[in-house]
Amino acid sequence: DAALVGPGHSVTATVGQDVVLPCHLSPQQDAHSLEVRWIRNRLSETVHHYHNGEDLYEEQMGAYAERTELARDGLSAGSLDLQISRVRPSDDGLYICTVGDTDAYDKAIVELEVSATSADPHLSLGGYEAGGVRVLCRSAGWYPLPQLLWRDARRQHLPSVSQTHSQDQEGLFEIEGAIIVTGSVEGPLSCMVRSSRTQQERESSLHIAGTNSTARGRSLGLAFLPAGMETQPFSCCLFSAPFFHNAQSIWTVLLFIWFEFLGRPVWCQQLDSLILVGSFQLGIFYDSMTPRWSRGRE
Repeated sequence: DAALVGPGHSVTATVGQDVVLPCHLSPQQDAHSLEVRWIRNRLSETVHHYHNGEDLYEEQMGAYAERTELARDGLSAGSLDLQISRVRPSDDGLYICTVGDTDAYDKAIVELEVSATSADPHLSLGGYEAGGVRVLCRSAGWYPLPQLLWRDARRQHLPSVSQTHSQDQEGLFEIEGAIIVTGSVEGPLSCMVRSSRTQQERESSLHIAGTNSTARGRSLGLAFLPAGMETQPFSCCLFSAPFFHNAQSIWTVLLFIWFEFLGRPVWCQQLDSLILVGSFQLGIFYDSMTPRWSRGRE
């Protein structure tokens, strides 16, 4: 008796591309006159139906309409390969290759693993919270649900204070994580999003300049810097918050972030209001607790 044979391993595909699910008769025989049916979990879930040289679509699942084809060039050698076009996240999972007389043939099971990888994650500031600044990392367009990890300057993992995810109508995932940055954190802070299936990674970094102590005041600088873009323009915003405390006074710390596009300063923004246009520096001095502005280099 002839048997149906699958690939013996999972088949991988990227969202939007085409994929072929292998299945063949062993020993080889002409399959032109056979009834071939590719299904999902149940016989009623027909992905593609072929019989006596014709493709039959009456029982085909709507999700696969105009996206499947049984490879004709291999039928004479017993090949029953199925091509799926424009792969979607919903195509992920098990497929069963069957031939009409189930008593004469076994079933071949093929697993399709679908994946999608997004661009570098987007970093933004969420505001002052719990003695520090809330930094957000967001990335969309992944499948399956990816991992989101924070790393410090020593590449050690840092815990997220919150993490959420959602799925759009196409089945792609968006993930968002948050971390609280305090004055004790210094150096590059990285957000990495990794595919749990392909292990592909996307990463963006936030450089923390650290604290500068002088006789007049203290400040803390943050600057967004996408990974691999050290020589490119980068962006930030401008705000102040009570950050350090001692027995005599509350230190006011300036977190400054600037946005330059093609070398041209665009704007700086405080959390609650627009401050200025151009390139400036702001110092907060604890003796008088008054801001002093100076013009920066443009």
